[in-house]
Amino acid sequence: MNFTQYISVNNTLENLENEVSTENYNTIYAFINNVAAEGAGDSQQERQIYALKTVLKKFSHKDFTLEGPQNKSLKYRRRIQQKRLRRVHKIQDPWYPEEVLQNPER
Repeated sequence: MNFTQYISVNNTLENLENEVSTENYNTIYAFINNVAAEGAGDSQQERQIYALKTVLKKFSHKDFTLEGPQNKSLKYRRRIQQKRLRRVHKIQDPWYPEEVLQNPER
């Protein structure tokens, strides 16, 4: 007996909205959007939603709320990502000046 299970992150988020508080839903939604922007696939996003839901439903008290990311940490992560992207583009771009490739601090 074979069957195919289709993954729908949107449906999973809609179902989650009915099962957890609004604050926790908004935090999980923001987290999943961030994870998706970093390139995680649908199955990984769905697993993370289920993991967070399980923590909220089975291992925490009713008034527990998840904390969203702090603005400092987001700014720091963006800076790191931008530096990584600059390095990748410098290395891959054959038209980049040779002196910049030799001295990446500039």
